[in-house]
Amino acid sequence: TNARRIISQIREQLKFIGVNTRMMQHSKLKGKSVVDNAEASILDALRSSLRFKNILCQEILKELKCLEKARDHKVIDIWLLMLIYMNGESLQKSVEKIFKKKIID
Repeated sequence: TNARRIISQIREQLKFIGVNTRMMQHSKLKGKSVVDNAEASILDALRSSLRFKNILCQEILKELKCLEKARDHKVIDIWLLMLIYMNGESLQKSVEKIFKKKIID
């Protein structure tokens, strides 16, 4: 389906690595995290896109549930789960179940 193709492309194309520790050490903002503006903008766009797209959120959750090996997971998966969780109560339980299952396994 189209949704699966889109989700697959998002997971493959976005290579989030997290916060640059070297930037944090030299930052004048002690105690505050430094986030790459490009990554923050992408996450904001994804959040806005997912807000009213319940079907897409459900498809993302299905895709992530199917991942069995730890090496198959990507940093963007965690971000997607957090964005879906923040979108509202309807899918929060599903996100919690995925987090619990993946952490325990």
